[in-house]
Amino acid sequence: MSLTAAITLQNITLTFGKRTIFTNVSFQIEPGEIVALLGPNGAGKSSLLNCIVGAISPDVGQIFVMGQPFFQVSNLSQKIGFVRGSSGLDKGISVKNALHVSAVALGAPLQHEENLLKLCGIFEIRKQKIKTLSTGEKQRLAIAIALLPNPKVLILDEPQNGLDAEGMIWFRNLLLEISKNGGSVLLATHYLSEVELIADRIAIIDRGLLQIEDKGLFSRQGSASIEEVYLERFGSSLQSPEEI
Repeated sequence: MSLTAAITLQNITLTFGKRTIFTNVSFQIEPGEIVALLGPNGAGKSSLLNCIVGAISPDVGQIFVMGQPFFQVSNLSQKIGFVRGSSGLDKGISVKNALHVSAVALGAPLQHEENLLKLCGIFEIRKQKIKTLSTGEKQRLAIAIALLPNPKVLILDEPQNGLDAEGMIWFRNLLLEISKNGGSVLLATHYLSEVELIADRIAIIDRGLLQIEDKGLFSRQGSASIEEVYLERFGSSLQSPEEI
């Protein structure tokens, strides 16, 4: 196990009832690395992310955060930012108040709030109630909340949903800047063209197993796009059960 890794998974197995979601999943995410997590709906991507942030406990295996066993990590929410959509936001309060309430809950510096509103492109709508926002604006707010404690690791579950073309470019540049500054990113996504532009490595989960490769090796040293290779290698055999 690398002592420098931001996140380490060792032989993680998860079951729901009689169904095995994934078996013996092991990999590491290093500081400054962006890893894309790919797979069909229902393959277990969200479940794996929820294991990493402690929302689900695996049946078997260990998780380490910055070299420490998961259960020994203090102030986990200040070390890992997690974006899993905007459904948990209180739709009756304003954007600014939502960010403030989250900052207090996370123990994050309150002076970061205005900067994050600007960074995430929602300063001009800060007084609007969440229920009036578009899906993309809610996603920007969810990302701002995840960034409040300036976490070393960012875990993202389909964060591009609802973002328009300008929003996709903004989000891409944001992740690249986080990586440049030594932050680690694990991104579950179906946007393979974006994976092509930002990911250092690719992890694919299918039929309960996970394989991880450098992006260049996955795309046959650049001779084909990630999308083409993904469909060629997995398209005919991928599962399509209900989303987990």
